[in-house]
Amino acid sequence: MHLQERKTSPAPNAMQTAIYFHPESYSAFPHIVRLAGEELLVSFREAPRVAGIQHTHPRSIISIIRSYDSGMTWDIGTASQLGAGGGQEFSLISFGRGHVAGALAWHEVVPVHEKARTNMPHVHPNEYPFRTPGACWAWSDSYGFTWPPHQIAFFGPGTMPCGPPQVTYDGMLLCSVYGVSSGGMSSVLYRSSDQGRSWSEPVVIAQGVPGVRDYCEPCAVEIAPGVLRTLHRVENSPDGDRCFWS
Repeated sequence: MHLQERKTSPAPNAMQTAIYFHPESYSAFPHIVRLAGEELLVSFREAPRVAGIQHTHPRSIISIIRSYDSGMTWDIGTASQLGAGGGQEFSLISFGRGHVAGALAWHEVVPVHEKARTNMPHVHPNEYPFRTPGACWAWSDSYGFTWPPHQIAFFGPGTMPCGPPQVTYDGMLLCSVYGVSSGGMSSVLYRSSDQGRSWSEPVVIAQGVPGVRDYCEPCAVEIAPGVLRTLHRVENSPDGDRCFWS
């Protein structure tokens, strides 16, 4: 049975609160992580509001806001930021004792009138000219208040992270990304044994087939020691776009 055919009802005792809004900006792609006790961090993309939906903007940035009371109130005024000029998404993880890190998806973005001078591709007419250099791993030793530029590791050339990073039973850090592999958009896994300072060679989770099926936005979880499950969004499938387990 498809989800749209099922009857749904609100969760019991649920409370919904708007924690951030700015009339001139567009915010999207939220991620949340718990530090200790009742302290939470939320990261999200923020960019100037424009007509229609855009995934690129020269002033796109990642904002991080904090709650000290399990989300009842949020400290908007002291938000930290990173990924200026094309930050797309920042999936967080906490290693404890103030050490917070995350996988940063970002684009190089330029104004339309500068695409020739910068040699920046302009493939999508509703977007700015942009390029996807690859994924970055950023970490903070100050509970997420500061994100020093020297604490960034580049990995996954040409890829974009999406789902939250995972730590396996044996302490290995996993980060799933997606990008073009052998001509098709594919889901790929990277591993790190030092909390993201260095990364393994890529392992293809699901290989896309050009013109047939693309795998995007993977999210991996370890359900038992050494046993992984991954959820992908599938594009260009004969059956239409849908989610897919592997």
